[in-house]
Amino acid sequence: MSEPLTVELPRDRTAPRRARQVVEEHAAALTGERLDAARLLVSELVTNALMHGSGAITLAISAEI
Repeated sequence: MSEPLTVELPRDRTAPRRARQVVEEHAAALTGERLDAARLLVSELVTNALMHGSGAITLAISAEI
């Protein structure tokens, strides 16, 4: 299991891309399919936060390898 990571994301259209990058960097040891799923999930959640939420977008992840 990787150490938990918390990152504040910008509240703009770059947030989903930045979230995917954070996942790629932090959870690089995941297998291809699990990494793809993690990137997709995080991207969708951050997009929803951006479109339907308000305030800061905080991404907190921990990868169980």
